[in-house]
Amino acid sequence: MSTKAKPPTNGKTTTSPLPDVLTPAQAATYLQLPVDVVRAEAEGGRLPGRCVGGEWRFSRTALLAWLNSTPAAAGWSLPAPQGQWTAETEAEAAEFLATLARLRDEVNRYHGVGKYAPK
Repeated sequence: MSTKAKPPTNGKTTTSPLPDVLTPAQAATYLQLPVDVVRAEAEGGRLPGRCVGGEWRFSRTALLAWLNSTPAAAGWSLPAPQGQWTAETEAEAAEFLATLARLRDEVNRYHGVGKYAPK
């Protein structure tokens, strides 16, 4: 039997099922993305993480900060289209960025962060 007192939680869970430092698989689960996408985004410098000894690691806090940042600050960008920009490519770019913002909002709601954080 343990003699350590448990800290009061006021009926709320205070710990995450995930550690503070995540593997690519854990980060993928956390972000609800495929592991290969997480690795590719990290390798491209678009997702905050560190490669140590050939292994990627991600800070849960840094991932949340990245999710709550603006698309430009998070490093999201669109590749330049072949040829000139047209009204159609502008509309596609706007739709793409709107979709990214919507998905970021859904992830925030799922994890209860940002504007969905408990008050």
